[in-house]
Amino acid sequence: MDCSPAWKTLLFSLCFFNAIVQERKKYGPLGWNIPYTFTSSDLEVSMLNQESLLRAAEGSELPWAALRYLTGEVIYGGRVTDPWDRRCLLTILHRCYTPSVLQDGHSFCQAQGYPPFPKDASWPQCRAYIENMPDKDLAEVFGIDSSAETVILQNQTQQLLHTIVNLQPRLSDSSLLVRDRQCQDSVVLRMAMNILKKLPETVEVDRVTEKTLFLRDIIAKVNFAESSSSDQGERCTASASSALLVILRQEIDRFNYLLCVVRSSLLSFSASIRGEVLMSEALEEVYTALLTMIVPSDWKHCSYESCMALGSWIQDLEQRVWFFRAWADNIKINLIEKIPIISGGVYSLNRPPKTDLQQSLKNRKPRSYWLSGFFFPQGFLTAVLQNSARQKNVPVDSLSFTYHVQPVDESWSKVADKTKLLFEGPAPPDEGVLVYGLYLDGASWDPVSHTLQELQHNIKHCPVPEIHFLPCQVSEDAVAVPTTESPGDLQFYDCPLYRTFKRAGFLSSSGISTNFITSVSLPTLECPTHWVFRGTALLCQPNE
Repeated sequence: MDCSPAWKTLLFSLCFFNAIVQERKKYGPLGWNIPYTFTSSDLEVSMLNQESLLRAAEGSELPWAALRYLTGEVIYGGRVTDPWDRRCLLTILHRCYTPSVLQDGHSFCQAQGYPPFPKDASWPQCRAYIENMPDKDLAEVFGIDSSAETVILQNQTQQLLHTIVNLQPRLSDSSLLVRDRQCQDSVVLRMAMNILKKLPETVEVDRVTEKTLFLRDIIAKVNFAESSSSDQGERCTASASSALLVILRQEIDRFNYLLCVVRSSLLSFSASIRGEVLMSEALEEVYTALLTMIVPSDWKHCSYESCMALGSWIQDLEQRVWFFRAWADNIKINLIEKIPIISGGVYSLNRPPKTDLQQSLKNRKPRSYWLSGFFFPQGFLTAVLQNSARQKNVPVDSLSFTYHVQPVDESWSKVADKTKLLFEGPAPPDEGVLVYGLYLDGASWDPVSHTLQELQHNIKHCPVPEIHFLPCQVSEDAVAVPTTESPGDLQFYDCPLYRTFKRAGFLSSSGISTNFITSVSLPTLECPTHWVFRGTALLCQPNE
């Protein structure tokens, strides 16, 4: 029913919005973090709601706020559980429910093939307009970069390959031969032995002996020395009581448990292949996982969030272990040399004489941290705030981060050793921390203007330079800076940071998401809504 002159235009705008939110699912995480099932009843209820509001506002100004709230927050938004998806949904709706859609010549997409919707169009004109639209939807219609079309093709290819692998029959050992005339058992046994050779027993040492000195032992001796001598306690309190040291110990414990599970699983599996023990259901699952190059489920249950294949996962785990070993060794050296009862005792690190570089790094804290390597990156960021709160003698909940992307000449992603930036380079900042290891998805970083820019062709993820996470005290009287809608002015985009490219996660028992970490404000010369449409986010692990 025609309620007002704006009825037809707003009805088409609502249908256009419904089509966009439905079809964004095919772009995977760039479209929605979680694929939602919007139904035809959502559109029908929204149409009835629009008709009711337009009838009530006949002869007066259109109730734009009510239209957006009931449609975006209640009807469609009632199905959206992710807050960043809700932001995207409301941004799309704001583009369709705005006074500019009633102006002559307004177009919902600037791409070719999408002319302005005719005002006061008849039903045949509406059908002709829709039928003349391009047969293939352009990514620009959804606000997504055109290079994202490859995401659809990759998803279809992965689903096809996964289906083919699942349909393959399990061949017997005698029928499947590989190079060197070895059977499946020999192949998986060799893979298991190679993994065992690569992974150490613990984070801190490759092989544990009676004289192995762990970080927890040194901290216990430091606490003992602090209680028995006030002078030594003053020298070591700052290092031993640091919140970052607590995080380091927790990360080492988590990785030690993961290494223990992986090694014990592979040792039992190797024994079962040799016929020494019975093959259990869990070992059968390890057998299949090694053949298909996926991470076994028992390993995933005690592992960090990851979407990597088995080979990449092992390499990534090895790099993480070396990162925390380098950090722990630095703490050990500094604490041992401050406590005579340790440095002069039977325990030692058994290290060769220090080089000039190692001597210069003594008593120096890490300059930059590989955020992607943490089991629990939220805990690391909280520890940084706790240290800053202790220094400033303020409540920790009164602090929040400001973010400063550092200018660099060479990208950290070209460095093969991810532990190299832990100590090498300029001195660390006096306050806050530098982090590296992040990627941009849906955008790239311009090193000249130091702002976000569009992705270059055939590039899926762009490495981000080091970011300075600087704790600052938030004033209760602080006024939010309004964002303008005109491009060209320097603005800031609130960019979510995720552990993996899948982005979707669930709340753990501690109330923290298993995938989302935090949001980082990044400078941009475009309107922030532009990057909301693009689905721009920071990732710790890109899609390989």
